[in-house]
Amino acid sequence: MNMNIPYRQWRANIDQLTPESHRIGSDLLLIDQQPHDQVIHRPLIADATTAIIYRQGSATFSINMKRYTIQAPCMLVILENSIYFSEETSEDLSYQVIVMSKTFTDLLFQDMGRIQELHSEFYQSPVLHLGDSLQIYENYLHLLQNILRSSESPYRLEAAAHLTLAMFYGYSYMTYQPTTHQLTRDEQLYAQFTDLLQTHYQQERSVAFYADNLCITAKHLSDVVHEISGKSPLALIQEYVVTEAKALLYSTDMTISQISDHLNFATQSEFGKFFKRVTGISPLQYRKES
Repeated sequence: MNMNIPYRQWRANIDQLTPESHRIGSDLLLIDQQPHDQVIHRPLIADATTAIIYRQGSATFSINMKRYTIQAPCMLVILENSIYFSEETSEDLSYQVIVMSKTFTDLLFQDMGRIQELHSEFYQSPVLHLGDSLQIYENYLHLLQNILRSSESPYRLEAAAHLTLAMFYGYSYMTYQPTTHQLTRDEQLYAQFTDLLQTHYQQERSVAFYADNLCITAKHLSDVVHEISGKSPLALIQEYVVTEAKALLYSTDMTISQISDHLNFATQSEFGKFFKRVTGISPLQYRKES
């Protein structure tokens, strides 16, 4: 099953899209920002690990169904196969993008005992607020650009990997901050619900399942979730399922039947009815409009 992203076709047209001075083959790319009106505001599945360094502006987006609002300067790390959805971006947004293939990230973390720990940190805390540290990352980008321009060097990929690993270790150090806020009981319950939801939304779409796992009544769960999020548990469950469905329809060539199976619907017809009930259009219409 091909999970490439057809809407960009950037791998197939990489020579035309990215000059040699901004990449090492298709393993590492340094991309300048897109015009504001070309930013894609649809859920998609990332087919590479991406680091975005924001210099100016603000944005609201979600990664793996968790919503974030950022204000530059900051850095965002989107891991490969994450579901990413850019909701809003300010017109003054200024950023630079580093795209890393699996070949590059494997080289980056080879023989490193902390790979799973770093991966977990990126998954749990994808946003790093830079503050006065922006210049450090500007220096990293400058050094990386110099490596990419050294086309005669046979060790460009290794040099870029060591430089990037040093940057990631800095990320790991700077994002470690002891939690000082004491969550209320309801906040803890809501966090447990969203954790369960991230794990089970592809298989379980009933409020009762989540309430039973939390050892509370469905009404109590509904009251807590609505108080904190302003939405019902059922609405959040549907939002998770539909967001992944949209990402798969938009950024892969999976058939609608395959997406239905992936999301554990009994039939393609059942998936189609669910999608249309929540979004107002059929999966096929959504794919065509995309």
